[in-house]
Amino acid sequence: PETYAAQMMEAIGVALRQARGVVVVVSPAETRAQAAYLDALLPPLRRRLETTPDLRFVNLAPEPALMDPLQRLDGWNYGGDAVAAAAGAITPAMLELIARSGRRPAVAR
Repeated sequence: PETYAAQMMEAIGVALRQARGVVVVVSPAETRAQAAYLDALLPPLRRRLETTPDLRFVNLAPEPALMDPLQRLDGWNYGGDAVAAAAGAITPAMLELIARSGRRPAVAR
């Protein structure tokens, strides 16, 4: 889990250097391993969120449709109402970053 968290934080750092904003989204933890990865990721991610205005975090765990096996296309990928639930949870973070990027001062080149 610690290696996963370190690699995720590195990937987030790379993304932030290349984009105006980054949204990190995690699906519900369905196994002990996934829960351990999330537990390892949350502390450094929360620290980074406190100091990085262009970073957002969305945890999809509260979305019940994502835990419904009937909403899986192939046993893993979401379909139907689960896609709509995930999009609905992610959209506010995206819109917030888009609005924020519109307020940035222009950089002279």
